[in-house]
Amino acid sequence: MTGSQPGALWGDYAIGRDTDMNDMLRAAARCVDESLHLVIGDGFDQRTLHIVRRCLKLGIDFRVTAMALPSGVGHGASSSLARANREALAELSDKHGFAMHLAPEPTEADSLTVGARQARALIADGILKVGEAVVLDVSALPTRRFFPLIGAIEKQVREHDDGEFLVTVAENPELDQMIRSEGTTEPGAIAGFRNKLGIDAADANTIWAPVLGESSSAELRAIYDYFGPDEVYPILPFPARDPRRADGLILEHRELLFDVFETDKRNLLYVQEANPFDCYRVLTGLYLRSSDLLAPLGEVRVITSVHASKMLSIGACLASIEQPIAVVTASGSHHLPEAPDDQWVRDTTDMTAIWLQGSPYRA
Repeated sequence: MTGSQPGALWGDYAIGRDTDMNDMLRAAARCVDESLHLVIGDGFDQRTLHIVRRCLKLGIDFRVTAMALPSGVGHGASSSLARANREALAELSDKHGFAMHLAPEPTEADSLTVGARQARALIADGILKVGEAVVLDVSALPTRRFFPLIGAIEKQVREHDDGEFLVTVAENPELDQMIRSEGTTEPGAIAGFRNKLGIDAADANTIWAPVLGESSSAELRAIYDYFGPDEVYPILPFPARDPRRADGLILEHRELLFDVFETDKRNLLYVQEANPFDCYRVLTGLYLRSSDLLAPLGEVRVITSVHASKMLSIGACLASIEQPIAVVTASGSHHLPEAPDDQWVRDTTDMTAIWLQGSPYRA
């Protein structure tokens, strides 16, 4: 499926689900001489190995790089699920013979810079090479990890005009809602996405566009208190798989949105839950309009934060690559209190491939 909006990095885009996704993976593998390079997370999410199993089923030759996450991340079912994923990946590697590399956790790196350091190390060490076909699966990666990875890989492929870059995600909003954030950290921008945050707040008009999600009130309040935005533009998923999800989010956060943030109801923005490019277009449009309208009043800085599904997070990431939009976070560690049934996860998860750079964008 393709869409069109002239004058942007992804005005024309390529996204595929089900058989279209299979065709995209096969096409990417044919574009290069080497095997497909799958980059995945080494975490507790039950969707971690979906892309590996999909490529095995398709008969695609590939190698795997697993991004290390902190040992003991999460509790409840999380630690046992992480071990199970690691063991399953090793078994699949032994059985099918694909190469596997574990990208280590950088030392002395805080949570806001660790993703950028991992990305730089992969490129510096030649793990991510120019000219290969990279498939980054963000299903088991937290925002602070996959935003810098998307930024680094996309930039390498675009600047060298060589290679292919796809992002895949096993999307399951219901499972996302089961994953709990434990505590909040001091708000800060993800390394590589700090656009314009160095400007003195007194000299800037600050626009904040949080992508709303369930059980995120503490994070939202922390970010609001830290930045003191002049205007808030909440982003809500609609249409969504649950047609009442946007209404439910407004009800959950109504006190924050309207009593604390004093959000004008006309500022509510709606994006398609299943299409990251819709969120991308809405955010880039907000930045361009705000910059134009508020320019006579001084510098404008637009900030986004993501508290929702991976699909909408990808859209926010792309907008922040194209425009100087800062991405902030205040989330603590995440965990899954109880593991849902594996069969339910498989039956309710939709896989999507998003081709971000490479052959579809070359003349």
